[in-house]
Amino acid sequence: MNLEHEIRVRAYTLWEQEGRSDGRALDHWSRAEREIAAMQETLKAAVAATQAAAAKKPAKPAKAPKAAEPKAASAKKPAAKKPKA
Repeated sequence: MNLEHEIRVRAYTLWEQEGRSDGRALDHWSRAEREIAAMQETLKAAVAATQAAAAKKPAKPAKAPKAAEPKAASAKKPAAKKPKA
């Protein structure tokens, strides 16, 4: 959507919200221009802040998964054999 179309749609919405009153077209148009300009500035500021934050904080390197270590052989002595009866 181009800027003029966005303003036109917003001005029309304002006109409808105010009961479709006659003689206020310029007021609605001016208000729509201000609202859309404010939204664009907010969006630009948010994008700039996001980019600045991304530039300050380098991405953490991905950790390599740990290789499975073989279980150590048990250090226990085998149980003593029972004498035969």
